[in-house]
Amino acid sequence: MKKFFLFLLGALILTGCTTTKSIPTQTASTIYKVGDIYNQNGLIGIVVKVDETGMHGIIMSLQGSKDKWTANKKFNFETNAFYEDDGQKNMEVIAKYVESGKATWADFPLMNWARSLGNGWYIPSKDEAMEIWRNMSGGADGYKWSQSRFIKNDFQKFDKAQRKFGGEKLVDNGYFGTKQPFIWYTSTEGDGGFAYAIQFDNTSVKTGLTMGFGTTKYATYLCDKRPLSMSMFRSRAIHKF
Repeated sequence: MKKFFLFLLGALILTGCTTTKSIPTQTASTIYKVGDIYNQNGLIGIVVKVDETGMHGIIMSLQGSKDKWTANKKFNFETNAFYEDDGQKNMEVIAKYVESGKATWADFPLMNWARSLGNGWYIPSKDEAMEIWRNMSGGADGYKWSQSRFIKNDFQKFDKAQRKFGGEKLVDNGYFGTKQPFIWYTSTEGDGGFAYAIQFDNTSVKTGLTMGFGTTKYATYLCDKRPLSMSMFRSRAIHKF
């Protein structure tokens, strides 16, 4: 029996066996809910927002980016990408700035990465990103974490579901072995040459060592466009359908 098990294990490795599910294709009449996989006409992503019909909404890219908002210190000033409700408008502002000859797309790595995914992909605005995070968390305004790997919240369940289809993880190891979400850049600029990113308001955190669990609120904060470390950044792109 032991030899058979080792043979079976070796066969699975050699054949490249994986737990990733194949992504089914859908039709234009498919009804979606948050957390469903989307695959129509070559457009693939995970559903993060739907309208009342369930046939239109927003999908999120399965992969993330560690790219900075800008890579050139000369472009730390405002580009007028101040839209808080629609990231597409911010992308259009930056596109016009590039077209003017004052910059290149290489000066805006994160937005350039979104463009590389294909037409229609963009970095969400401040308000869009917050709404998406709430939807992924089942409507909650915060992220509940635990030191126990057996206790799962809605955000972690969403993360697990999208990873089955090859999605990059949304959470990483935090303090005391807990799991916390990565930081997201949004496409919305703020005053003083900063940009908004989703981080965590830790004012409601319980003492992890004594309680074993806690809650952090989702919040947007002004962030340096070129932080020294990007280890906790994994921004996502979105696409309307």
